[in-house]
Amino acid sequence: MKKRIQNILIRLLMMLTVPLLAGAFIFASNEDRKNTCGSILIEFINPQLSFVNQQDIQKVIGAEGIISEKTPLHQLNLKQLEKRMEENKWIQSAEIFLTANRQMCIRLVQKTPVVRLQQADSSDYAYYLDPQGNTIEWSEQYSPRLPVASVPALGYGHEDYKLKTSLVQLAQFIQTDSFWNAAIAQIVVNDQYEIQLIPIMGKQLIRLGDTRDLQDKMNRLLRFYQEGVHKFPWDKYDELDLRFSKQIVCRNNRGEILAEDPYDDKSKMIVRKLDASSKQQTLVSNASKSKKINNEVKKETPSKKNPAANPTSKKNNAQKTTQIKPNSLKQ
Repeated sequence: MKKRIQNILIRLLMMLTVPLLAGAFIFASNEDRKNTCGSILIEFINPQLSFVNQQDIQKVIGAEGIISEKTPLHQLNLKQLEKRMEENKWIQSAEIFLTANRQMCIRLVQKTPVVRLQQADSSDYAYYLDPQGNTIEWSEQYSPRLPVASVPALGYGHEDYKLKTSLVQLAQFIQTDSFWNAAIAQIVVNDQYEIQLIPIMGKQLIRLGDTRDLQDKMNRLLRFYQEGVHKFPWDKYDELDLRFSKQIVCRNNRGEILAEDPYDDKSKMIVRKLDASSKQQTLVSNASKSKKINNEVKKETPSKKNPAANPTSKKNNAQKTTQIKPNSLKQ
């Protein structure tokens, strides 16, 4: 009787042990799940840029051995992961944190380009500048619509950095103005680091010089487009120079010098020579005309011995000489 009761008790204990063990395993599994990384959320603060996409970030996460719902939380090194993200040449900053429900959030800020620089001696080498004038590498994956500047090879010296910041200032000015954004086709920088503009309308080269008094220079150019083009045939000019205060100097580089360039000593000499030769020609021409007129007056003046030959007064006679035509001189 006692053995039978013992057997029943043993069977009951075994029946109770199985669900207890199963529950223990389930509980342990849930506890392990609570200690693993949950879902991964990738967020771009400036999504209008596409230098980097979700797949690029997933590759970095996979390279660090992080798997959603499997990687233990104690194995996550968020600071190290942030550094890995910022090693990307188009990511400016990365912030990574865990939420209360074990979700890993990744917030990324991409570098913001302001102007695209195309090196003049290489059609293949191009790069961007950010608002601080820092270089952003060219991307084959994404090409933003920006003002384009053709520039010589630039380094990291003081003058080069000064030019870069000037180009950033000019590009930002063009982008924020709807008219100039549509009117300017390209920015050009020559070997002397002089900034020039190529407009979409017209064939004139606009010489800006630098970005000092940029607003005033562009206001003068805008007023010229609004008023000046209707007052003279401006299509005969090749250059519109904005470097001088309170004026626009127009030039024709096809042979006729229309204005003196104070920055160009050679141009000064040419203008002076032309002025000197033109003055000499004018003097010779005036002298020959005066001589012919005097000879004609002598022929036309009546003799003192015969005053009746011309009854008119001396005043009328003088008026007649100023009205002589070239044809009468030949006769």
